[in-house]
Amino acid sequence: MERPLVFYSISLFLGCFFSIIFNENIYITVIIMLAIHIIIYLTLKEIKFTIIMFLFSILGVISFNLYFSFQPKAGALIRINNKYDYKVEGTIKGRKLILKNNIKKLEEGQLIKVESGDFKRNVVYEKGIIGEYNIQHYVLQNRDFRSKIYNLKRNINNKFINSLGKKRGSIVVSLCFGDSSYLEKEYKDNIKKLGVIHALSVSGFHLALVYKIFEIIFTMKFAIIASYLYLAFTGFKYSTIRAFIMILVLKLSDKFYGEYDSLSSIFLAFLIILFLKPYAFMEIGFMLSFLSTLGILMFNKKISKYIYFLPSKLNSAISLSLSSQIFLIPYSSFTLKELSIGFLLGNIFLMPIFSMIIIIGVIGAILCPFKYIFNVVVLVLKNLCIILEGATYILIKVCPDLIYIEEIFGIFIISIYICFMMYKAGKVKYKYLPLFLLVAVFFNAYTVFPKVYILKNEKVKASIIKYKDESIMYCDYDLEEGKYIIELKDNFNIDKVITNAKGYLPIHIKENKLKAINFYKEYFHKNIDNYEGYDIICMKSNDYKEYKIIFGKIFRIR
Repeated sequence: MERPLVFYSISLFLGCFFSIIFNENIYITVIIMLAIHIIIYLTLKEIKFTIIMFLFSILGVISFNLYFSFQPKAGALIRINNKYDYKVEGTIKGRKLILKNNIKKLEEGQLIKVESGDFKRNVVYEKGIIGEYNIQHYVLQNRDFRSKIYNLKRNINNKFINSLGKKRGSIVVSLCFGDSSYLEKEYKDNIKKLGVIHALSVSGFHLALVYKIFEIIFTMKFAIIASYLYLAFTGFKYSTIRAFIMILVLKLSDKFYGEYDSLSSIFLAFLIILFLKPYAFMEIGFMLSFLSTLGILMFNKKISKYIYFLPSKLNSAISLSLSSQIFLIPYSSFTLKELSIGFLLGNIFLMPIFSMIIIIGVIGAILCPFKYIFNVVVLVLKNLCIILEGATYILIKVCPDLIYIEEIFGIFIISIYICFMMYKAGKVKYKYLPLFLLVAVFFNAYTVFPKVYILKNEKVKASIIKYKDESIMYCDYDLEEGKYIIELKDNFNIDKVITNAKGYLPIHIKENKLKAINFYKEYFHKNIDNYEGYDIICMKSNDYKEYKIIFGKIFRIR
């Protein structure tokens, strides 16, 4: 079988996936996996290959259950990863948990030994959290390699921010070391709009740049060691682990085997990460990194051939950008629910500036003990930041807003890909299938019949009306819940928000007027000119309700 690692990693994924579906019930999961692999055998007629695939799926089941069934004991050593206002996130033997109670003096990177406390199993699968530990007493351990790395990173971050100012320093720190906690929300939103938000968190792109710098200046061995140190310095993020494994496989293949298969390499990285962190496939960051790289490996050269007439650098930037989006767009429709139309602008004009900032910033971090050299680096970074600010300002003015996409759009993209593959295989009759799905996408995006969403919870009271290509939200909320309103606006793709409205608010729908909800009543009227009949919409439930108005009649959808 060609590229067996692809199939082995998929089997491992299925083992982890079905373990979650059946809530860690090993027996049911194994039976399901056995049934799937019997079907695979009946299709492929390769018994040895099928058995190996089945064993990898069982490995996924075992890995998943070993991870989430772990029970910490007294005297456990816990690494502090992230500190929030009311809780701390730590790891114990590679497993995440939440620390509470005696946590005020804890800092990121510290290693503690828990002398006494109570562990409560409270699993959050999508984040890999096994439970909560209420700490009563702990002993701070001596600084080890990782705690020294955390401390060094903190000092370097502060040095850049103090030298460049908070705004520019936070951009440099985020680009070079993946620490976006200092960035302003407005800046993040602008970068997201331009489709290059991935640059603000350490990715394979960053590690590849770092490796290339040290390989050019020194040797391959030194570059690999430096890349590993950068990996540790930036907190062992999924994307950098994936990139490090792929670089390592590439260099070892060149040295010992003479050939390198990029698809096998990325699926090997997927397999290793998923074995160690069996919940990783549920983390959006991991999947975005994996799918974008997979798209580049599969389609970059093909797209580049179609736009051969463009200058080489522009050709490279466009083909990389488009190929990276092929799998990201359908995945985003199921998770993020938004799409950047301006990603080409961001990748063509901003990524080269980002690359220069990353290279100079990493060099500056290494040379920061040398005051005069570091000052020169800061001067260069300051000028690069000015260029970046100007470019971002111009691009934001011409770049369209993020668009809201739903699952049906992702299904449409996937169906196009499947139909294309079927067409290439000689199944000509499938070529018209995407046209029917396109009609479904149109009716999903263009609301022919008005929709009304009613929301009420402890944070907000709101009614959302969607008709044709427009949507309006009327809401009543306390000032401190403004962030939640912004999230609602993004999630429902709202065009206009009217806040704290008084009384009834008319909304025109063809010849009728629909009275928007008055939050001190529990009903709204249709046909304002005729008060004889009205439909009642109860707002006592905390879950939002969805209604569709078809030819003057109101139907409950959700």
